[in-house]
Amino acid sequence: MKKIFKFILCAACAMAMVACNGQGQTNVTSDKEQALQKAMAPYVKNTVVATYSNMANEGMKLLNQCEQILDKVEKNEDYATLMQQAERGVPVRTCCRT
Repeated sequence: MKKIFKFILCAACAMAMVACNGQGQTNVTSDKEQALQKAMAPYVKNTVVATYSNMANEGMKLLNQCEQILDKVEKNEDYATLMQQAERGVPVRTCCRT
């Protein structure tokens, strides 16, 4: 989540630097560009940020589940049971609760 916000902040800084023409004057955007920016802002906020935030959260959940499996395998606790459940298709979140 923090990486996404850092990326957005870096992109905003990069756009601010690109907007300058080197003489201290900023480029004036056309009406069409301003309309596109206004139309794009809700899409980025509601779709792009939401999608990647959810993807990051789910990725963290997956990482935690993988760590739980690794801990059980390393400790050899219920390894046979874990493998039997995996062969039967029991979801990891069911068979790896501690």
